[in-house]
Amino acid sequence: ATIPYRLTGPAAGVTLTPSLASPQPPGASVTWTAVASGGSGTYEYQIWFHNGSWSIVKDHNIAGDSWTWSTTGLADGKYYVLVYARSTGSTSDVEAVALQPYDLQ
Repeated sequence: ATIPYRLTGPAAGVTLTPSLASPQPPGASVTWTAVASGGSGTYEYQIWFHNGSWSIVKDHNIAGDSWTWSTTGLADGKYYVLVYARSTGSTSDVEAVALQPYDLQ
Protein backbone atom coordinates (compact mmCIF):
# COMPACT_ATOMS: atom_id res chain seq x y z
CA ALA A 1 0.00 0.00 0.00
CA THR A 2 1.10 3.54 -0.66
CA ILE A 3 0.36 6.25 1.84
CA PRO A 4 0.88 9.80 0.59
CA TYR A 5 2.70 12.04 3.04
CA ARG A 6 3.66 15.63 2.45
CA LEU A 7 6.60 17.23 4.22
CA THR A 8 6.71 21.00 4.41
CA GLY A 9 9.31 23.35 5.74
CA PRO A 10 8.91 26.49 7.77
CA ALA A 11 7.65 29.80 6.45
CA ALA A 12 10.59 31.45 4.68
CA GLY A 13 9.50 35.07 4.97
CA VAL A 14 6.69 37.45 5.85
CA THR A 15 5.72 41.01 4.94
CA LEU A 16 3.58 43.38 7.00
CA THR A 17 1.77 46.19 5.18
CA PRO A 18 -0.39 49.04 6.54
CA SER A 19 -3.53 50.15 4.65
CA LEU A 20 -2.50 53.80 5.08
CA ALA A 21 1.04 55.03 4.54
CA SER A 22 2.89 56.50 7.52
CA PRO A 23 2.57 59.18 8.83
CA GLN A 24 -1.11 59.65 9.67
CA PRO A 25 -2.84 61.87 12.22
CA PRO A 26 -4.11 60.30 15.44
CA GLY A 27 -7.67 59.06 14.87
CA ALA A 28 -6.88 57.14 11.69
CA SER A 29 -7.86 53.48 11.41
CA VAL A 30 -5.00 51.41 9.95
CA THR A 31 -5.39 47.78 8.89
CA TRP A 32 -2.16 45.77 8.98
CA THR A 33 -1.99 42.75 6.66
CA ALA A 34 0.60 39.97 6.88
CA VAL A 35 1.61 37.78 3.92
CA ALA A 36 3.97 34.84 4.46
CA SER A 37 5.79 32.77 1.85
CA GLY A 38 7.48 29.39 1.65
CA GLY A 39 6.54 26.57 4.01
CA SER A 40 3.14 24.91 3.81
CA GLY A 41 1.34 27.62 1.84
CA THR A 42 -1.14 28.19 4.67
CA TYR A 43 -0.07 30.25 7.65
CA GLU A 44 -0.85 31.42 11.14
CA TYR A 45 0.05 34.92 12.30
CA GLN A 46 0.70 36.46 15.69
CA ILE A 47 0.66 40.27 15.66
CA TRP A 48 2.19 42.45 18.37
CA PHE A 49 1.85 46.20 18.99
CA HIS A 50 4.30 48.45 20.84
CA ASN A 51 2.91 51.43 22.76
CA GLY A 52 5.48 51.77 25.54
CA SER A 53 5.52 47.98 25.94
CA TRP A 54 4.73 45.02 23.67
CA SER A 55 1.30 43.37 23.68
CA ILE A 56 -0.29 40.67 21.51
CA VAL A 57 -3.21 42.04 19.49
CA LYS A 58 -3.84 38.91 17.37
CA ASP A 59 -2.70 35.44 18.42
CA HIS A 60 -1.85 32.44 16.21
CA ASN A 61 -5.09 30.67 17.14
CA ILE A 62 -7.26 33.51 15.77
CA ALA A 63 -8.02 33.07 12.06
CA GLY A 64 -6.98 35.71 9.58
CA ASP A 65 -3.96 37.63 8.44
CA SER A 66 -4.79 41.17 9.55
CA TRP A 67 -5.39 43.48 12.49
CA THR A 68 -7.11 46.88 12.49
CA TRP A 69 -5.44 49.48 14.67
CA SER A 70 -7.54 52.37 15.95
CA THR A 71 -5.21 55.27 16.65
CA THR A 72 -7.94 57.32 18.34
CA GLY A 73 -6.65 58.83 21.58
CA LEU A 74 -2.99 58.07 20.87
CA ALA A 75 -0.33 60.78 21.02
CA ASP A 76 1.89 61.80 18.14
CA GLY A 77 4.95 59.58 18.00
CA LYS A 78 6.52 56.42 16.66
CA TYR A 79 4.77 53.08 17.17
CA TYR A 80 5.76 49.57 16.11
CA VAL A 81 3.86 46.57 14.76
CA LEU A 82 5.49 43.13 14.64
CA VAL A 83 4.28 39.90 13.06
CA TYR A 84 5.39 36.33 13.67
CA ALA A 85 4.39 33.89 10.93
CA ARG A 86 4.45 30.10 10.88
CA SER A 87 3.10 27.33 8.67
CA THR A 88 -0.30 26.15 9.87
CA GLY A 89 0.11 23.28 12.31
CA SER A 90 3.69 24.17 13.21
CA THR A 91 4.64 24.00 16.88
CA SER A 92 7.28 26.68 16.42
CA ASP A 93 6.36 30.13 17.76
CA VAL A 94 8.32 31.91 15.03
CA GLU A 95 9.36 30.84 11.54
CA ALA A 96 9.44 34.30 9.95
CA VAL A 97 9.23 37.81 11.41
CA ALA A 98 8.64 41.36 10.18
CA LEU A 99 8.76 44.64 12.12
CA GLN A 100 7.28 47.93 10.88
CA PRO A 101 7.58 51.37 12.48
CA TYR A 102 4.66 53.77 12.09
CA ASP A 103 4.43 57.50 12.82
CA LEU A 104 1.43 59.44 14.05
CA GLN A 105 1.63 63.21 13.60
